[in-house]
Amino acid sequence: MRYPAFYHFNPAGDAAELLDRSRTIVGDVLEIDGVTDYFSPDKQVFSAATLSADGSSVYYLADAERDNQFNLYRVPFAGGEAIKLAEGVNYFRLSPDETRIVYYSATASAYFSIPSTGGNTIQLAQVTTFDAEDDLSQFFFSADSQQIILRVDDVLRSSALDGSGVIVLADKVADFVFVPTVNRVVYTVDVDITFDTVKVYSRNIDGATPAVLLNPTGTSVTYFAVTDDDETLVTVTNKQGTFGLDRPYKIQAVPVGGGVVTDLTTIADEQYFDAMQFSPDSERVLLTTKDGFDPFAATKRVFSLPIDGSAGVTLFEGQPGQQITTQISADSARLLTMIKDSNYSYTLTNVLLTGGTTTTVATLPDGTYETPGFAITPDSSSVVFRTPDGWPARR
Repeated sequence: MRYPAFYHFNPAGDAAELLDRSRTIVGDVLEIDGVTDYFSPDKQVFSAATLSADGSSVYYLADAERDNQFNLYRVPFAGGEAIKLAEGVNYFRLSPDETRIVYYSATASAYFSIPSTGGNTIQLAQVTTFDAEDDLSQFFFSADSQQIILRVDDVLRSSALDGSGVIVLADKVADFVFVPTVNRVVYTVDVDITFDTVKVYSRNIDGATPAVLLNPTGTSVTYFAVTDDDETLVTVTNKQGTFGLDRPYKIQAVPVGGGVVTDLTTIADEQYFDAMQFSPDSERVLLTTKDGFDPFAATKRVFSLPIDGSAGVTLFEGQPGQQITTQISADSARLLTMIKDSNYSYTLTNVLLTGGTTTTVATLPDGTYETPGFAITPDSSSVVFRTPDGWPARR
């Protein structure tokens, strides 16, 4: 197995250093279940493997019987006989305590729960209507592994994994996220089924307390996300509705459990919302806007906005047709941006989240059609990146 070369850059500005031009990995492959015997060029028979937290077991989907149906298996990581746990599985996930598995079966149009070691299957929810845009793999476990939170037929519910009960939390639900540290679910409701008026609510999954409206002054929420510390909801609200096609957009922050709504910024009339991400310390939101929908002509901008509502700064203002990929360092200090120009040249830049001078990390050769990948090291001291033609460096 041969890997491309890597670059290594130190944001402090050290001299360039060769990291690794190429590397060949040679070793034994451990066949743990025999499933590799079924591979052929025209048919994929293996999918979606998950390793248990203690490293003892692998759970995976495979069409080992060649009947166009994926089944769920469990096999010891050290090798051994695979045990079939369930048939006709499309998605599956281990509970946090790894005692049970929840999976969705398109064959049965239902969600099920089963012990992770095998045993009796319990049906949790039946899907009676299906929208092609529905993400049937979107469900969340409660922190105590006793419930899953999922949306079925636009109804948000909390279902006990042992099948003992279902709590209906809301209907007409368009989207949702689960906030495990406070056992709350944040969700949007399409009030008139037209997306002209979309409200966002927060509610405890036990269903005992009423839902809290989080955007009482906004007319319609087109996008929302919860900060990494699970404390703050940031919303993008549309002045006139119609699912994000009208301007301007207002960016607001509010505590997940309800409280004072803080205006962070209003996107200028000539700009559209494009993307949003949070700094790891949850103190800033990085907002990306664009002035049109043609990727070969639109101009993108990136803003750094403090969650407390204080003044933000502009971190990037591009040229028409430039495409960007961004990453924030783990210490929440820097933004690195890979900029793709129309001539397929790439520039990697570095700037503080609080603003200031943007420095160029590297300029990569013209004509590189594959976007170079890059990653910031966990200690935030360096960035590793590569090009398809394999030029490594460190700065």
